[in-house]
Amino acid sequence: MIQGQQVEELGIVLPGDKIEHPDLESNWDSICVGPGLSCKNGAVNATRAGRLKMSSKNKKYIFYVDSHCKRYIPQAGEFVIGVITRRLGYNYLIDIGASGFVTITDLIFENYSKKNIQHLYLGDLIYGQLFATNNYREPEFVPLDIPKVSVGIAPLPRDGIMFHVPLHVARLLIDPSITLLETIGKKTDFTLVVGYNGRVWLHSEDINDVVTIMNNVMMLEIFSPQELRRKLSCS
Repeated sequence: MIQGQQVEELGIVLPGDKIEHPDLESNWDSICVGPGLSCKNGAVNATRAGRLKMSSKNKKYIFYVDSHCKRYIPQAGEFVIGVITRRLGYNYLIDIGASGFVTITDLIFENYSKKNIQHLYLGDLIYGQLFATNNYREPEFVPLDIPKVSVGIAPLPRDGIMFHVPLHVARLLIDPSITLLETIGKKTDFTLVVGYNGRVWLHSEDINDVVTIMNNVMMLEIFSPQELRRKLSCS
C-alpha cells in the first residue's frame, strides 16, 4: 500500500467474470490492471476468485483481485523481504517467494569499496523494492535503508524473527487505514517490517511479546481487523 492511496472494495469476483466499472469506460488512459485480472480486446476479466478492489491516487486507478494465496507474483513498486540463498562472485541470489529469484550486486551498496564492503551471508534477510517486472526477465530488486533497523542498506538484524502470512494478510498490515498494529503498539514496544510477498520480520525485547504479536498477526487470516482490534481492546 502506497501512502496516500485510497482503496475501495467493489465486490466478489470469480474466474471469467467481466469487470464493469464507470472508470474502466471513461478513464482508460489512467487505469492499471493489477494481479488477478487480464485485459484482452478492451475487456477486463477476472482470472482468479477473490475481492475486487480499486486503489486510487492522483487520478490514477489500479484494479486488482485480493485473494487468499501464498505464491507471490512480483509486481513493480512493491516492497518485499528477500532471503539470500547463494553468492556468485560479486552477485547475490535472493529468494522473494516467487517462481524465480532476483539478483543484486555488491556495487549497489553505498560507498562501496574493498575496505568497507558490506558482507552478506546465506540466510540474511534483505528488505527492498521491485522495479521493472515482466514475463521475460527477472525482477529488478533494489535494497532499501530502514530507519532504526538497518543503516546503509544492510540486512535486517539477526536478533529479529521472520514468519510467513498469506498475501492478503500482508496487504492488511500495510494498509494505513488498518490500525491493528497501533492497538498492539499501545501495549508493547516492537518493530515490524512487512513485505508484500507475505514475509514479516519482527523484533521485540521480550520473547513473550514476540509470540503474542505473531499470534495476533496470524489471526488476521481468520478474523477481520475490526473483530481482532475489539478482542485486543477487551483483553
